[in-house]
Amino acid sequence: MKKVISFILILALGFQCLAKLGLITFYQLNKDYVSKELCENKDKPQMHCEGKCFLKKNLDLADKAEQKSKEIIKQVDFPVFIQPIISENCILSITLSDTYSEAPALYEYIHTDRLFHPPLV
Repeated sequence: MKKVISFILILALGFQCLAKLGLITFYQLNKDYVSKELCENKDKPQMHCEGKCFLKKNLDLADKAEQKSKEIIKQVDFPVFIQPIISENCILSITLSDTYSEAPALYEYIHTDRLFHPPLV
């Protein structure tokens, strides 16, 4: 069942990315049909539209659908912090917060007034 769901999700994401490419391919393969049957400017041959109005309208619709999906994704909120879990069986509770404790110094520093010079040969 998980494989079927993952396959469907992959196809859905792939279709979203390839929607514009599919529209352009359909237009290029069926240019004569689009210019004669689906073009909005059939009665104005001096414009030399050749169905580009149909293509532009469909690409704009695809852009609007993509913008809607981006707005939906932006509305999803993620928690900024994790609440501590306190239970009798729990030995440790993990908490992420904005304040950080000072890290212990795990190094030594010896201050000298002498300048470091490479060895003389």
